[in-house]
Amino acid sequence: MKLFTKFIGLILVVACTGVARAADDTAVRNKIVQQLESMIDARVTNVNPSPVPGWYEVTLGPRLLYVSADAHYAFYNGSLMDLQNNRDLSEAPRMAARASALHAMDGKTIDFLPKGRTEHNIYVFTDTDCAYCRRMHQDIQKITDAGIAVHYLAFPRAGLNSQTYNDMVSVWCAADKQRALTQAKLGNRPPAAVCPNPVKDQFDLGLALGVQGTPAVMSDKGELLGHYFPAETLIKLLKENGG
Repeated sequence: MKLFTKFIGLILVVACTGVARAADDTAVRNKIVQQLESMIDARVTNVNPSPVPGWYEVTLGPRLLYVSADAHYAFYNGSLMDLQNNRDLSEAPRMAARASALHAMDGKTIDFLPKGRTEHNIYVFTDTDCAYCRRMHQDIQKITDAGIAVHYLAFPRAGLNSQTYNDMVSVWCAADKQRALTQAKLGNRPPAAVCPNPVKDQFDLGLALGVQGTPAVMSDKGELLGHYFPAETLIKLLKENGG
């Protein structure tokens, strides 16, 4: 009889523990839902424990993210987010890594520099056949007159087996690289030339940095500013951001 009583007691303990855990889990799920839906205009579709203890797998329609049990942090699209303070904790180290990679290309870019003091530096992944790259280059004088140094990196969008790639190699191998690039952006194919060049390395770097279109404009601090800007807009943006 005593053994039976102990067995029933054990069942009750396990059952109560299970209820407590279920209640705790529900509270966690509700907290996560409340936190996310207070921040974004979207409904949480599902919340489930993730393979990582202490983290939950959350879906918002087709989007997937991982949220800590205290609803303080989320991991989404390669970024660690501080939900309590609405901050991307990954952006600062990501910018530092971008800046380091860009500066490693110094001396291998084609540069258009201000005649006077340089107030800002930008790195631009460019393609000689890209319409918006050509439009941006038409404003190169306005941009440099505003104290902005432009450092061009090669990004032949058609890939490494394209005529654009061959043209960009010829540009980077030209004696006067500035003139060759300007002429190429005017639609004049450069004389074919081959030499040790950074075109492939710069193309690979662009892919690693997530460049999908050209021009891709970045500050020397590693901030991705965007794509094509009219000169006036770019100048204003850099002044406001202190880029």
